[in-house]
Amino acid sequence: MSGRSGAGRDRTSKGKPARDALTHEQYDAILRTHSGLAQISIPELAILLRCRADRPVEGEEVVASLLTWFDRPISVEEVIGWLDRLMTLGWLEQIGQRQIYHTTALGREVVEQMRRPIMKAGIWTLTGGNILQEREASDEDE
Repeated sequence: MSGRSGAGRDRTSKGKPARDALTHEQYDAILRTHSGLAQISIPELAILLRCRADRPVEGEEVVASLLTWFDRPISVEEVIGWLDRLMTLGWLEQIGQRQIYHTTALGREVVEQMRRPIMKAGIWTLTGGNILQEREASDEDE
């Protein structure tokens, strides 16, 4: 937040409104508004990522990938539940009667929506937050 007085007082150095410039009513309205982000679990996102290739993916390949990516045992019931939910939401499609899956256009939008937060979370985890904190601090100084 800018330390200047006068008209620039309620703006950051980038010209954005300062956070404390919001009223309690505005904060309450923001907190009641849904972000529009998809409600998806990490294993479900992993399935969408795995099945978004140029060619559909066999169910056995999906399971093999999940077993490789996660360090805990995954039950068949869990995988079936995730696949069913993703198909019900229209994010994943099953090709024919076989267990072959492909991420739909809507599912690819969900993956794209999650890309930035997942990247930031990964960077945060790998660096202990140092790089992102330094970047955010330098953004505030500009």
